[in-house]
Amino acid sequence: MKKIYILLLLSINFQLFAQEPTIGLKYYDSNAYDGLTLFTPERSGNVYLMNNCGEVVNSWDTGLNTLISYITESGNLIVAGGGEVEIRDWDNNLLWQYDFRGNGYRLHHDIEPLPNGNFLIITNDVRTQATAIQAGRNPALIDTNVKLDSILEIEPTGTNSFNIVWQWNIFDHLVQDFDSSKDNFGVVANSPHLIDFNYQTSDLQDWTHVNSVDYNSTLDQIVISARSMSEVYIIDHSTTTSEAAGHTGGNSGKGGDILWRWGNPAVYQQGTTFDQQLFEQHDPTWISNPNPNEGMLTIFSNNTGSDYSSVIVVNPNTNTLGNYTFSNGNLFAPESEVWSWNGQVQGENVFSNKKGGFSALPNGNYLISETVNGRIIEIDNSGNAVWVYRIPEDVNGIINQYSTNYGSIFKCYKYPSDYIGFISQDLTPQGIIESENIISDNCMSALSTENISISEIKIYPNPTNSIINFKTQTNNSFDICIYNSQGIEVFSKNEVTNRLVLPNTIQSGIYFVKVTNADNKNTKTIKLIINQ
Repeated sequence: MKKIYILLLLSINFQLFAQEPTIGLKYYDSNAYDGLTLFTPERSGNVYLMNNCGEVVNSWDTGLNTLISYITESGNLIVAGGGEVEIRDWDNNLLWQYDFRGNGYRLHHDIEPLPNGNFLIITNDVRTQATAIQAGRNPALIDTNVKLDSILEIEPTGTNSFNIVWQWNIFDHLVQDFDSSKDNFGVVANSPHLIDFNYQTSDLQDWTHVNSVDYNSTLDQIVISARSMSEVYIIDHSTTTSEAAGHTGGNSGKGGDILWRWGNPAVYQQGTTFDQQLFEQHDPTWISNPNPNEGMLTIFSNNTGSDYSSVIVVNPNTNTLGNYTFSNGNLFAPESEVWSWNGQVQGENVFSNKKGGFSALPNGNYLISETVNGRIIEIDNSGNAVWVYRIPEDVNGIINQYSTNYGSIFKCYKYPSDYIGFISQDLTPQGIIESENIISDNCMSALSTENISISEIKIYPNPTNSIINFKTQTNNSFDICIYNSQGIEVFSKNEVTNRLVLPNTIQSGIYFVKVTNADNKNTKTIKLIINQ
């Protein structure tokens, strides 16, 4: 009888253990930021937008060797992989496509959409041995052609063509103290705005290995990550292409020279290996409003330790004129980060020795893309995990639940639920990717209870001329934002209960009313026709 009882217990324990998902949603709590996460399983060809319960609200089948994707403010998807870039609408219709490999460019790693509809790409800039030596490269550091990087601004035209409207090359901003008879000769320690062409990295050919790019529209500046240097650089985008190749011009007056750098002061002879702050990092990203750290940078430092990565927030110090400052001599400030974290989530070190991403969310949380371990992790400011998801798809398709396999991502992005690109889009959950997930099921049950008051709300009359009435099952108040068909906010009001009088400044047309529960911040968007 004892044997039967023990076997029964073992059977029950095994069944309970088997219900713990190995892929998809692994953990969530109410402190997770209310947003939608866009992620691209590497080389799967697919892109997914999902809610906090792991439910897909939209997906795109691109057929590309997918690596990275973004949603533009117009609601389109821009996706890159394998040297190709596509722009698709919300319904997966192909709007624009180009294979840059066929035009002599080797696009790699990241892209960055711009507010004007253009986008930035990273391309290799390969220089011959003879050209490198003339530029001051020590021949002992050359075993073949030298690969640097360029940043190009691409203007899509038609359905499969483009214009290069701006370009910046690392090759134009070098310094060397090896050979006075060659180009770029100078004192490295006195040239913090230039890159020492003879700084010895682990890869003599792939010398800079730029792996990410981000844009700040307020500053009109670009930040890039040079993995091989363990440095991040800020450059001026307000220049012309001609100015970007030189040392004067643009808002900064410095042309295309480096405005600010951080991570490894030994590269410009302002420190030693003991002063290094970044280790083969990825994804420097500006923190945007309304986060309290607006204007600072988040960075994923891959190889801080042999088996762990760290995530960092750093403040690029500027003076009253907006110029980046030095902390000591020619050493760029600051000498240390504002905040950093490394640790374990669900018993595993957060670690990715390659790729990866890190960004700040409006509520003060942070989002980590852990490439090698295939996880998306949201942590709070104390490093507590509030949301964990493991990629359920790889190059071979959707992975079986409870297997030991999982997919990977380069990096992902979490958009606010009221992001302008989502206005008028259908965000109805379509189910999870994997076959089953009890944690997603529990999340959906909890969310359906929380959302009952917002999901049942109705507005009438519709069409209307000047008054909107709200019908709901509760007495909750709501915050109202009204957007026109271009996604521009035309009116907002907080603490609305059951009736709203529209201002006569709103003209006749089709609008979208975003209703936000003032208590739990859940939202619903309703199409409204106004006849003034």
